[in-house]
Amino acid sequence: MSPFLLRQSRRVMRVLGRSRRQILSLQNWKTRIVFWGGAIATGATAALFASSATLANDLFHRVAAVAPWLPYLVSPLGLLAALWATRRFFAGAEGSGIPQTIAVLGYTDWQRRARLLSPRIAIGKLLLTTLGLGAGASIGREGPSVHVGASIMYGVGRLARFPRHDMERGLILAGGAAGVAAAFNTPIAGIIFAIEEMSRSFEERTSGTMIIAVILAGMTALAIKGNYTYFGTTQAAIAASAWPMVLVYGILGGLFGGLFSATLIAGTRKIAPLLTRYPYRVALVCGLAIALLGTLSGYTTFGTGYD
Repeated sequence: MSPFLLRQSRRVMRVLGRSRRQILSLQNWKTRIVFWGGAIATGATAALFASSATLANDLFHRVAAVAPWLPYLVSPLGLLAALWATRRFFAGAEGSGIPQTIAVLGYTDWQRRARLLSPRIAIGKLLLTTLGLGAGASIGREGPSVHVGASIMYGVGRLARFPRHDMERGLILAGGAAGVAAAFNTPIAGIIFAIEEMSRSFEERTSGTMIIAVILAGMTALAIKGNYTYFGTTQAAIAASAWPMVLVYGILGGLFGGLFSATLIAGTRKIAPLLTRYPYRVALVCGLAIALLGTLSGYTTFGTGYD
C-alpha cells in the first residue's frame, strides 16, 4: 500500500473511532434524551395551551350570554387582574411572544436571556393568555406558543449543558419553531417560520436540532389533539372565471393586513408611555373598549376570532 493510501486509511479509522465513541457516549445519550424530552414537553404544552384557550373563550361567551352588561364587568376586571399578575409575578411575559423571542436571539448575556426565557415566563404566558381570553380580549395563542416553546427548550439546554452555539441560537429557534408546529399542527410551517421570521438564515449547525424538535413536538401535539386542521375543511371550489379575483383578493388581503400591523405597532407605541404612567387606568379603559366593541359587533370580536 502506498504511503498516501496508508495515511488516508488511518485518518478514516480515526474518524470512525470518534464517531463510534460519540454514538456510545453516555453523556451524549443523556443530552439527547433531555433534548427529546424538551421537544415532547413543548408539543404537550402547546396542545394543553390550545385546549385551555378554547375553554376560556367558550366560558366568556357563556358568561356574556347570561346578561348584556356582564362583559362590561368581566373584561375590565380580567385585564386588571392580568396586569397585576404580570407586574407582581411574571415580569418579562409581556407582549405577543414572537418579538421577545427574536430579541433574545441577539443577546449574549445569559442573565438578560433568563429574564425573557425561563419556566416562570412559560407558566406566566400560559396563564395570562388564558386569562385574557377569559376576559374576552382579542388575542391568540400562536405568538405565546413561540415564546413558551423557546423558554422550554432554552431551559432544557441549560439543564443538559448543550454547546454554547446551540444554546445561543439553535435551541431557541427549535423551541419557537416547535411552538408554531404544535400550535397550527403544521411541522413544515414551523421550520419555515424559524428560518424566515426568527433566524433570517438557515444555519447548518442548528438545522438538525430544529428539525428534530419540530418533528417531536408536532407528533406529540398530534397524539394529544388528534389530526385536526387549523381552519377546518371546505367543499367550496373556485370556477376558472373567478381566478382573476384571487389576485385582487390577495392584494387586498396583503394591503389590509399590512395596514392592520402598522396600526397595531403605531398604537402600541402611543399607548406605551400612558401604560407606564397609568397602567391600571389604561387596562380599565381597554377592558371597557373590548366590551363596547364586542357588544356593537354582536359578540363576534370577543376572543380569538377563529370560530
